[in-house]
Amino acid sequence: MKKLLATLAIIFSAVQLQAFQEGNINFLGGVGMFGSRGLIGFSGDRFFTENHALSVAIGLDVIGADATVGYKYFSEKINSSDAIWDKCFFIFDCDTHFYAGGGVQYASATTVKISEGSSEREYKTDPKWLGLAMFGFRDIYKSGFTTDFELSYRNIFTGGGEQQTAGPAADDKKLLEMGYRSLGFNIAVGYLF
Repeated sequence: MKKLLATLAIIFSAVQLQAFQEGNINFLGGVGMFGSRGLIGFSGDRFFTENHALSVAIGLDVIGADATVGYKYFSEKINSSDAIWDKCFFIFDCDTHFYAGGGVQYASATTVKISEGSSEREYKTDPKWLGLAMFGFRDIYKSGFTTDFELSYRNIFTGGGEQQTAGPAADDKKLLEMGYRSLGFNIAVGYLF
C-alpha cells in the first residue's frame, strides 16, 4: 500500500511539473461525499488537448484515505453569448464545460468505530479498489480560477473485508459498506495554470 501511494505521488508530481511547463493543468481543492476527492481532498487535471485530461485525486473519505486516477472528456464551452443567463452566477464572465469520465479509486485500510448508546464497536476494514464514473460542469473564469460541480457513481471491485476488533457482536455490514456502491458529489475551487 505504501509503495502504491509513493508511486502515485511520484507520477502525480511528474505530471504536474510537465504541465507547469506547458500551462495546461487545473489544481482543485474541494469537499463532497463518496466522490473522486472524498469528503475533503485535492485533484489535478492534466490536459493533453482542449478536451482530454488525465485526472489524479487524493482525499479522505468515510471508507478511508483514497487516491483516484482517471480520464475526463471536456465538451466545448456550453455558454455562447454575453446574456445574463450565460454568465456564471449571473454576473461573472466565464466558460462552462460539461465533462464525463471514469477512473479507478484505491481506498486504504481503516478503523471504524460505531457507537449506539453506551455500546461501542470497532472494526478494521481492508483496502479496497473501486470503479468510478464522473459527470460534471467546470466553470473557467477569465482570471484563471475554476469551480467544479461533480456527480459520481462508484462501485467496489475487490477488497473491503472487515474484522471486528472490539465491542459486542453485531451485524454492522450495511453500515460498514456504506460508500462501496454509491452516488456521490464534489464541489471544488481551483486554478488553471
